[in-house]
Amino acid sequence: MRSCCCPPTGPGSESQARSVAHMPLVDLCVKHMLQGQEALEFGPDSNLLLPTPGGPLAEFAGRAQAVLGEGDDGILGTYTPMASPGRITLVADRQRQFFWSLVSLLARQGTPILRDDLLPMAQLVALGTYHHEYFHFFCDVQRRLFPGSRHDRDTEEALATAYGRLKVDEQRRVWQSKVGRLPGFVFQRLVTERFRYTAPGYRDWPAYATWDALYDGLVRYLDPPNAAFLRASGVDLDGMLGAQLERVYQCRVTETLA
Repeated sequence: MRSCCCPPTGPGSESQARSVAHMPLVDLCVKHMLQGQEALEFGPDSNLLLPTPGGPLAEFAGRAQAVLGEGDDGILGTYTPMASPGRITLVADRQRQFFWSLVSLLARQGTPILRDDLLPMAQLVALGTYHHEYFHFFCDVQRRLFPGSRHDRDTEEALATAYGRLKVDEQRRVWQSKVGRLPGFVFQRLVTERFRYTAPGYRDWPAYATWDALYDGLVRYLDPPNAAFLRASGVDLDGMLGAQLERVYQCRVTETLA
């Protein structure tokens, strides 16, 4: 268990250097997720993953759909409200099972996956949860700033899931990042399946699938004091809260791998 500070990684306006910031917790999780890849079969010349029936990936079939039906929290990761400070946890073994189930699904669908694609694919999967839990951390901070702000589980999960997806898309636009180097068709198929939630709350994330929609939804969800008056007076609450959201990575928080 350790505490670390990560730099902000805001939407398009932030620097590319910040977008490829080192995230130790994600790196540790990805290292665990990739365990077992030695048993996979690849083409002798092409390094193309061979989805052998009954092979090493068979045991993971269907697990992704089970996770997507339950949601991330407590399954892939958790955020524990602040007790000086808050705690973000990634559940390594469940992330691993989720990842290999997605790889198995894509391979069976005919997606050509190379050996070198596995690392960025694993990072994409873990990043979705990592940013999701940071969103919960931000909402926890805001509720302490604005006592009385409501907590609605389904709305917050939809917003957090959308934020995780937007942050993954942001990484995709940075060619120096691992996710940015994934072939386009592999990225698109993986990100589609990774966010194909059926769990209540999570499945509603497309309502906040753009930064504008997310920030508007965030203001409506947190409903800070005098929000309606400030908006009517021309105050850009969406932009102000959005900027605060990106700065949450500078806050002290304990990151753990379970």
